[in-house]
Amino acid sequence: NLNINKLTVVSFDLEKEGLIALQENLALFPYVKEFSELLPLCISQNKILYQLPDGRLFEWIFVQGNFCETIAFPAGTYPLANVVCYDFFSPASHPHLWTLQVFLNLKAHLAVDSKIITYSSATCARAVMFASGLFVGFGPISGKKSKSTIATTIFFELQEPLSLDWRNTF
Repeated sequence: NLNINKLTVVSFDLEKEGLIALQENLALFPYVKEFSELLPLCISQNKILYQLPDGRLFEWIFVQGNFCETIAFPAGTYPLANVVCYDFFSPASHPHLWTLQVFLNLKAHLAVDSKIITYSSATCARAVMFASGLFVGFGPISGKKSKSTIATTIFFELQEPLSLDWRNTF
């Protein structure tokens, strides 16, 4: 998006093995080639600021550690997020990443007009987002799964909010 002058990405992970594997297998990911020069920087550093040829800025911050612990750090530890891609494994296989406390902690790091996007369509994931004070709705269909989930801090940002009947089932 050319309207974004600076994009900041904060990545939470235990290690950088995924980036190393990506660098070693670039031929399998042709869409990454344009920015492949950033990979060595991301692997060797935990924070980079890169200026694109058109003058826009890309900032990347790597936070190493257990997400449940690092997201509990006080607000202001990381830049406030406008968009969160909550791309963890399912609540069934990794329930510790889908608790009310995790989402309350995450909410402390959200900007006023932010969105959380996840592939999960699990009822428990949507319920915990509601319980943390977020507005929850359907997102796009992903592959063969049912509709994904979007949570926002502003109700009117949802294109397809869950009905009040859905929320009243709890």
